Amino acid sequence: MRSGDHLPPGPEGCTDAETFVTRLVLLRRWAGQPSLRRLRAVAGKTTTAGGAVVDALPQATVSNVLNLRRNSALPRFAFVNSFVRACLTVAGMTAEEVEGEVRRWQRVWRCLGNGAAARPSSRAPGRGRPETPGGAADRSAAARGPSGISGADGPTPAQLPADTADFTGRARELADLVAAVDSAESPTLLIVGTGGVGKTTLAVHLGHRLRGRHPDGQFYVDLGGVQRTPERPGDVLAAFLRALGAGERIPASEAERSALFRSAVASRRILVILDNARDAVQVRPLLPAGAGCTTIITGRDPLATLPVTRRIRLGAFEEDEAIAFLGRIADGTDTTATAEVARLCGRLPLALRIAGARAESLMGGSLSALAGRLADHRRRLEELELDDLSVGSSFELSYRLLAGKGGAARAFRLLGLLEGPDTTLPGVVALLGEPVASAEAAVAELVRAQLLEPYRPHRYRMHDLVRQYAARRAAATDSAGDLDRARLRLLDWLLDAAAEAVAVTTKEAVMPRFDGPAAVHRWFHEERANLLGAARAGLRSPACERRAVELIQAMTFLFRCHGYDEEWERLNETALAAARRSRLMSAAGSISDELSKLREDDGDPEAARRYAEESLAFRRRTGDLAQEARGLINLGAGRHEDGRVEEARGHYGRALELAGLAGDRLAEGYALANLAAVSRDLGRPDDAITFGRRALGIVRELGDCPGQIDVLGDLAASYRAGGRTDDALRMHGEVLELARGMGDLPRVATALCDLGETLLEAGDLPRAADAAAEALTMFRQVSHSRGRELASSLLERIRRATSPSAGVGS
Repeated sequence: MRSGDHLPPGPEGCTDAETFVTRLVLLRRWAGQPSLRRLRAVAGKTTTAGGAVVDALPQATVSNVLNLRRNSALPRFAFVNSFVRACLTVAGMTAEEVEGEVRRWQRVWRCLGNGAAARPSSRAPGRGRPETPGGAADRSAAARGPSGISGADGPTPAQLPADTADFTGRARELADLVAAVDSAESPTLLIVGTGGVGKTTLAVHLGHRLRGRHPDGQFYVDLGGVQRTPERPGDVLAAFLRALGAGERIPASEAERSALFRSAVASRRILVILDNARDAVQVRPLLPAGAGCTTIITGRDPLATLPVTRRIRLGAFEEDEAIAFLGRIADGTDTTATAEVARLCGRLPLALRIAGARAESLMGGSLSALAGRLADHRRRLEELELDDLSVGSSFELSYRLLAGKGGAARAFRLLGLLEGPDTTLPGVVALLGEPVASAEAAVAELVRAQLLEPYRPHRYRMHDLVRQYAARRAAATDSAGDLDRARLRLLDWLLDAAAEAVAVTTKEAVMPRFDGPAAVHRWFHEERANLLGAARAGLRSPACERRAVELIQAMTFLFRCHGYDEEWERLNETALAAARRSRLMSAAGSISDELSKLREDDGDPEAARRYAEESLAFRRRTGDLAQEARGLINLGAGRHEDGRVEEARGHYGRALELAGLAGDRLAEGYALANLAAVSRDLGRPDDAITFGRRALGIVRELGDCPGQIDVLGDLAASYRAGGRTDDALRMHGEVLELARGMGDLPRVATALCDLGETLLEAGDLPRAADAAAEALTMFRQVSHSRGRELASSLLERIRRATSPSAGVGS
């Protein structure tokens, strides 16, 4: 369209022929004042009733009709049709847009002329056709409009609140909404979102952008949707009608008021903002139906049964928008502090406005001081209150609406216990301890209240500040015992899932939740943060810490498969302290063992040794020989790593003896595999192969995939040490097949490094380089620092063995 966001002038609001013709003049001017010759050419030819082919827009006719000093009669229908089409076509509108505009002009023409001969305007009664009986009265009634409501000369409502001076961002949402207005007649737009997200601010800003398109009036009303007593549609309609000049002539019933309002605005260009709607029942009677009318609705309820042109779910600011907005309220020169405050506010516009105002009015503009106060999550909501603005109060309004909605209020409170980023319906079922149908109904109510967001298929999340409010309500409403029981139900559910995941991955078992290792890896990727959050929360509750420790033990294999981070290390340290407090010696032993491996991977052999010794001490205190055997194997591995081979061999031999006495076949297998490694380092490859084959028989008998991978890899090294390259390569192939099937990236990367060593020794440098490079990529992917060092060292040795022209790279 020629004028960008501005629609062409239309006929709405015209009450006589003169104003109608004046709008035609304005339309031509909007189109760029095309010459009469241009209009005639664009309009083309038409056929008269007698069959003659003539110009649709003769120059003389156009000149006469548009000259109000010579003629004030309502133009003929055919003229209006051709003239409007020609102007809009010249202006560059599409055929579809032209048709929509023409229909608007036709409706108003019929209203003024009743489809018959044109009547002169009241300003020139002596010109044109003679006045028909009742004409003056008809014109007077038309000027007043339906039921005496004033026409074009009556009041023009201008009720928009002031635009927000520091409005920031939302460019994508604004473009989407404006496009919807451009694409439809009588568009209805719905902006849905949680409290404090800026729905009203966006609606009012959009209203000001669209005000020029709606010269016949702009209505605004706060429907009080989250108040205890929202506005009644009949009362709102009465206010609208009075604003249109109805005075006291307002029908008694809501239905009559709604019909009168639609009639009054049918031929006008008006804008209606229905802010804070409660539900579709409240909104329906307030919707105008005229082609020139636009309605903008905001609310927390998605009004799913209400047909709308465009429905958008408004979320928190993007990071750059949040930082920019905060910087317009307070001093944003300290970019680090500004970004931190924006993060702690969850980028929620209301929270950001309060935070900026508090910093500016109470803290000398210091956002860094405010960031320090907001860092305490227990007081964050209290910090986000100032004057009449409160984040917590905004959420309170939504929470009150849950009363009488089954178990929705309880579900909301218990969801505040979650410390992960999201959840699923099965997770909610576990947390509530209720049937699926009840949990599903509760989730639906929370989504409808904008307290829970279905941001991905089958996954739901809460805004951080909403979660904090929910947790505060839970602490104030539910007993400590009820909250602990909810945490335990969630931990039990996650513990069962983790146990099944490990069984599917390591034993190739068939379990209800997972149809194979690939499903396990997808699940772990999605639930990793939730698993950590649940364990972290459980460790803080004395009633739940034992179960949380069990969950951490169950997750250990999964984290070894997918890589770990500092949070996993910190969580294990916390779990170890909990296991000590609760005298869970077996758990303390296995967690100490995990910490030993983590410290070794971090390049801290001294800390690794201390944890290994501590692990053995814990295991011995259990009185379980199998536990002691496993502790000895892990301690021996540390001694072996330090070069103390004979000491390591002693630990492995004792472990083999204890595992046999305890009947722990898997520990026997690992003791034999480690004795093979010691024999290899002592220059006894044949002994190493013998030990390795015995170990392989055991782990294959048990069907333990990780054990087979580890033993086959060690056996390959023994074959390589004995000069049996082909056998070694065959072992490497089996290792890679098993490790890739499990999706265990650290083991795949380790196997690739071992393969690279064998290929390097065999002189196959290109394949060795490829294996080492792939291993390095995987170790980087899982943040395995020691593995990265091994792969990098291997690549460097391959480079040195390769001539420069070979071009081996990383």
